[in-house]
Amino acid sequence: MTATLADRMRARLGPAVGLAERAVMLQPAVYVVEEAAIARAVPYRQAEFRAGRVCARSAMEKIGFPPAAVPVGPDRAPVWPEGLVGSITHDAGFCLAAVALDRDSAGIGIDLTTDEPLPPGVLEEIARPEELARLAREAAEWQAWVGRMLFAAKEATYKAVFPTTGVVWSFDALSVQIDVEAGTFLAETTASAGPLPGGQRFWGHIVTEPGMILAGLTLPAT
Repeated sequence: MTATLADRMRARLGPAVGLAERAVMLQPAVYVVEEAAIARAVPYRQAEFRAGRVCARSAMEKIGFPPAAVPVGPDRAPVWPEGLVGSITHDAGFCLAAVALDRDSAGIGIDLTTDEPLPPGVLEEIARPEELARLAREAAEWQAWVGRMLFAAKEATYKAVFPTTGVVWSFDALSVQIDVEAGTFLAETTASAGPLPGGQRFWGHIVTEPGMILAGLTLPAT
């Protein structure tokens, strides 16, 4: 992954968002409260987790927020400092974090994935019938690529919304339309989820480079 991919997403999400990226590599432990979450994890998972937290603190600095710990909650989601919303993602040896003040955004979601075809049967698990029908209309050589975009868009939307709803969604809770040429997506809830009604819409962005796909969105401040 090049810095260009992160820069392009940063430009899409706007100046209120701090976004940082780095390769996963051995990092020193910083906060005891964070380390508790990975005490029993294998070394690579520890490195991945720490790199994500380093990215998060770098992203905080980009918006003038003092670096702080990001522990893990009972639901395994990051617990952001008061006044902040954020999201962390990692894949293929890279990680990114995006943050914003909660006065500027009600939530952020980002998801990084490779552009390889999904494992057999996974697309059928994550895609709704209307999504599969839209994929079938894409050029054959694009279908696997757009299937990965669909996965990333759903993951990013879930990350943005979960702190507000506290509801664990299945993949069919969202119906996603992707505009490949524009690099955008529209996600719509198919049923109510906590305070969110069915039919709630979220607009997001997708940027790509050879080998990687990055989806992201911010929710308007309430």
